[in-house]
This record gives sequence, C-alpha cells and structure tokens, in this order.
Amino acid sequence: MNIKKPYLIFLALMILGLLGFYTIQLGYYPVAIVNSHIISEFSYRESLLSAEHYYTKLIDSYPNDSISEAIPSSSAELRRLMLEQMIENVLIEDELSKRVGGNVENLVEKKFEPLNVSSKEFREGVTALYGLSVDRFKALILEPKARAEILEEQIKTDESEFSDWSLEARKKARVFVFARDLNWDGEKVVLRNAQ
Repeated sequence: MNIKKPYLIFLALMILGLLGFYTIQLGYYPVAIVNSHIISEFSYRESLLSAEHYYTKLIDSYPNDSISEAIPSSSAELRRLMLEQMIENVLIEDELSKRVGGNVENLVEKKFEPLNVSSKEFREGVTALYGLSVDRFKALILEPKARAEILEEQIKTDESEFSDWSLEARKKARVFVFARDLNWDGEKVVLRNAQ
C-alpha cells in the first residue's frame, strides 16, 4: 500500500504537467485581461491570422499603391492594432450589458439580418477573404462590429460622441497585457520598443 502512494503522486504530477503543457500549446492562456475579462492567446492568434489573410488578399487584389495607407506597416503594428481592437470590443460589450442588459444578443442578431449569412456566396466569400468559417467570422468580426454600432446609437441618443466614450472607457479600464512586445499605456496598446 505504501509503495503505490509515490506512484500515484508521480502519475498525478504527470497528468497535471501534460494538462498544463497542452493548455499552453493550444493557446488557452491570457494575452490580456480587461476589467476581469480574459482575451486568450487562441482568440488573439485567430484574429491575427484572419487579419493577415485579409491584408494578403487585399494586396493581391489591388497590387498598386492605392491601398498602402490602409495596411499596417509591419507585423508588430498589426499585432498592436488587433489587440487594441479586441480590448475595445470587451469594453463595448461591458458597456452594452450595462445599458441594454439581456437584450444585447437580440439587437446584435437584428443588425446582420439583412446579410444572408447562410448563403453559399457569403460562406465562400468569408472563407476566401478572411480564411474563417461563417461562425467564427460572426463571432470575431460581425458581432463585435454590430455591438459597436448599437453602442454608438445608444451614445448618440445621450447626445454624446462615441469617440469621447471610448477614450473615457479606455482611461478607466483595468488592462493587463501579457504579450511580449506589447504594453498598455493607460489609453491604448503600444509597442514596448516604441515607448
């Protein structure tokens, strides 16, 4: 009986180690925490790959310099922009929950009712342009955009500007960034070497 105890402890430690390894390997750890909401490395990486795919397709479609100002100048700048957008999405979601409550998802669904997201053309277009499935496209791009539009409408009815709200929300937010080359300066994500 006593001989089995060290083996059980060893087995438990091995299982915990493997679980930790696969959790990190799959990206299920925070790249940022925003007001107690976690932005996982997995979702950050997925958004980043989608943006890279989109910009590659954009460059291939419009090879001249007419779109060069719309494209981030470096991969570090793209990483910065993506994390900043994901942080803003969390802030928007929090504010909408306060203002609208449980009705947010219904309002979001109504926003993209005019889009025929179940059509073959839409699926093919999303896959070709963003490299995502329709469900992931909705979760990563359409739903955050719809929430932002809904909040912007809510703020305008209060006779305020969305940009003013965004700046104030960023200043008040508790943001912790764990990405190696990015940092939060109190209002926005910045590159660590650019500070």
